[in-house]
Amino acid sequence: MAGYDTCKVHIQEPASVLPASPRPTKAAVIAQKNARQNFRKRMAARGFEQMADAITEHERLMQEAVWFREVLRETVFDLQENGHLRYDHAHGEQLRAEVALYERAILSCDKIITSYVRLGIAERRVKIDEAQAVMLVSVIKAVLDDLDLTKAQQAKAATAVPLRLRALEPGKD
Repeated sequence: MAGYDTCKVHIQEPASVLPASPRPTKAAVIAQKNARQNFRKRMAARGFEQMADAITEHERLMQEAVWFREVLRETVFDLQENGHLRYDHAHGEQLRAEVALYERAILSCDKIITSYVRLGIAERRVKIDEAQAVMLVSVIKAVLDDLDLTKAQQAKAATAVPLRLRALEPGKD
């Protein structure tokens, strides 16, 4: 307390003369290190080795939020079909917690998707992909020029390269 040498409630020395907190023991330091390692292992098992770039993390967060919203949507629809969307209580009717969670999930998705659009992440991804494609095409052209191909081989390469590149696109087998 201000103006007193000791605390009247706890009958202690003032905080300024209390000893510093003891240093952590070696066992505590080891336990903390093991806990961090176990946490990293659990996260790696779930596919979270390290934080990716901010854009990828934003996209992951958006996917997770949409997935959670869909899970809650199914839960709420099941409750509605079974007539358990609301329950009566002695003091009146109450809304179920699942409905409130679903509403929050909708708002969360809206907020995340709005920031994704506002930041122009999709457009940036397209620009990056286009720049990488231009670089790849220039490298392929330079390699083909270095090989001194005949006209027939050049014609064949002009059709084979695009076919092989299209085969690399996701979702194509």
